Amino acid sequence: MRVVKNYLYNLIYQILTMILPIVIIPYVSRIFGPDGLGSYALTNAYAQYFILFGMLGLSMYSSREIAYVRDDNDKLSRTFWEINLIRIITVGISFILYILIFGIILDSSYKTLYIIQSLVILSSLADITWLFFGLEDFKSVVIKNTLVKVIGIVLIFAFVKNSSDVWLYALILAGTQLVGQIIMWLELPKNIYFVLPKIRDSINHLKFSIKLFIPQIAINIYTLLDKIMLGILVNESQVGLYDNSQKIIKLLITVVTSVATVTLPKMANLYKNMKYEEFNNNVYKSFSFVSFLAFPMAFGLMGISSSFVPWFFGPEFTGIIPMFYIGSFLMITLGWSSILGNQILISIKRERQFTIAVSSGAIVNIILNFLLINKYEGVGTTISSVIAEFTGMFLMLYFIRDIINIKKMFQPIGRYLVVSLLMFSAIWLISTKMSPTILSSFILIIVGGMIYLAMMILTKDENLKYAFKIVKSKFN
Repeated sequence: MRVVKNYLYNLIYQILTMILPIVIIPYVSRIFGPDGLGSYALTNAYAQYFILFGMLGLSMYSSREIAYVRDDNDKLSRTFWEINLIRIITVGISFILYILIFGIILDSSYKTLYIIQSLVILSSLADITWLFFGLEDFKSVVIKNTLVKVIGIVLIFAFVKNSSDVWLYALILAGTQLVGQIIMWLELPKNIYFVLPKIRDSINHLKFSIKLFIPQIAINIYTLLDKIMLGILVNESQVGLYDNSQKIIKLLITVVTSVATVTLPKMANLYKNMKYEEFNNNVYKSFSFVSFLAFPMAFGLMGISSSFVPWFFGPEFTGIIPMFYIGSFLMITLGWSSILGNQILISIKRERQFTIAVSSGAIVNIILNFLLINKYEGVGTTISSVIAEFTGMFLMLYFIRDIINIKKMFQPIGRYLVVSLLMFSAIWLISTKMSPTILSSFILIIVGGMIYLAMMILTKDENLKYAFKIVKSKFN
């Protein structure tokens, strides 16, 4: 039950992290158009790279280390401050380099935007959500950030009024993110006391985290380099189309990948205590649950795309529709990879194999981008991302074959695929008879959801039974 609560809290947190840009897309897409949103996405991508190199793998490493020592207050306090020290140093250096390059040296029409995006790097420096994730305390993270996100939405609707306000839009997004991270320090657990960290011990953490740095670079190639390559090889308009398609897809993916995020500390703890049977059973359950969610969401998005895009984004963004058709498959492969990579390989400290898998995907992504972007533009980038993710996912399957029964893990997948295809066929046929409006999209979602749930009830799906059991226990 605790895992379920943590999943829901983490799901809320992850969605809140992404919901601010999503909620206001219909508003800002009509004000800025593809070019304005593309300039924001492009400058943000550069800032994200400096965060990536400043973190040096510490993001994924930190919550795992906290999970290992959370039962010992002395070790917990010492580990927290040791990791914080090295984060301040590495992210601080990255921030200074970013300001030097984009604030002083580079002569660009986007200089104001670049400087504002530096606040995103500062928010990464102040971030301690990894502590709460390692302690499996997701509630604290959600509650403190909810108010900040809502305030951000209100500010955008109140003050962003014309196409020249891209800088203000960026300032509100970056500023609320920074405030949200600072507020988390007020929730620092009482059992963590200050310990003067030793440089040598902090450096030791850095040595181990660097093992996760290469795979994080590879993972971010999918999301950041794609935009930069589109901006260089095509134009900012295509960046705007691609970035907005990815925002919707990644928001839906969050619903799926949150399973791995909340279970990583638990899985790491199980493996450390040699509870291998329980470890494997959790893997099978998580993989099944992720598939139970990912397949209907992927095929559902395909089914409603032509109805959803025109009213949500506006007429200038119809180029997103083919990106949705292809990019929807990312929900499946990223959902699976979150279990195979984060929940299994990272939990059992097989960082090298994880690195090989995601780095191979990154190489495939870069090669395909050069081959496809000039001809197919944003659609080509989407194709590259999907193929690259499946490449990394299949390699992860190969690496875990000695500890997990692959056949058993994939046993329930056929059911979810067949039912999702039936659901897609029904809502796609209905959508061809309806005009693209909010009401039609809502009807399609309801019809698709009812078809999927009805089929799951008829097949007596275990995940649905478990969900009903949780709801029933709450009412009782």
